[in-house]
Amino acid sequence: GNIIYTANASGTVQAINKNDGKLVWSKQLSDGIVSGPAVADGYVAVGTSRSSVILLKQSDGVETQQLKVSGDALSKPSITDNKVVVKTIDGIVYAFDLKTGEKLWVSEHGSPSLILKASSSPVILGQLVIIGFSDGKLDAIDLQSGRVVWQRSIAFATGSSDVERLVDIDADPIVRGDVAYLASYQGYVGALSLSNGQFIWRKPASVYKNLAMDTTTLYVTDSDDVVWAIDKQNGQVKWKQLSLKARGLSEPILMGNRLIVGDRTGYLHVLATHNGELIARTKLSAPIDIAPAV
Repeated sequence: GNIIYTANASGTVQAINKNDGKLVWSKQLSDGIVSGPAVADGYVAVGTSRSSVILLKQSDGVETQQLKVSGDALSKPSITDNKVVVKTIDGIVYAFDLKTGEKLWVSEHGSPSLILKASSSPVILGQLVIIGFSDGKLDAIDLQSGRVVWQRSIAFATGSSDVERLVDIDADPIVRGDVAYLASYQGYVGALSLSNGQFIWRKPASVYKNLAMDTTTLYVTDSDDVVWAIDKQNGQVKWKQLSLKARGLSEPILMGNRLIVGDRTGYLHVLATHNGELIARTKLSAPIDIAPAV
């Protein structure tokens, strides 16, 4: 819990002590990194620019496996139950054995010809893997067998051009109990019952960044950089903050009763969670592409 793991595009994976900033280990991979790091069960997993997932030992960074997949894994792999689950850009899901690297199963969902260059990660819920895809569909896959248990359409492609028909689910679903909170690009934000696959509520929205949630409220940065607070029970909008439009915001991160977003000009903005008011901001030396970790 005292180590921060980082991965950069040029292929460096590092473990840094969170208390004093000292380097614990550093590993230079031969390929660039497009996703990760995912850290669990003693392993660190990253997706590379050469259609593979590399597993490193969490303790010392020694490479243990290189797992070949059909396309780039732009979404962070998920590690659970001695398995690593990987979704590729072309809509194929793999499960590998964490220790041996053996391919356990493959589920081929597929993807439209035009998609956003963002991708949501598999979310593991007991024995189900919940995954959103670029065609606006959500699959629930059995973790042991790879069988699709059920599938739901979250958003429907409308319009004549490929761009108008983009409905990618790029935000990771948030699962609480048997409810999944989801958002899609040019589609909806909503709450879906996992027991019957029906929407409890949904409202039109266009979102491709991850969501944040506290006990009562879902926080969303939409594709116009408007920040929304939505009641998670009924979908009512509590507030929206319009003054950061077109600033290239990061996903929102919760810190107590504060919401933090970064932007592409290097500012970190702090909002009050109860009304969305801007409380503070600070300028950093470079654009904030990745949301801060609290």
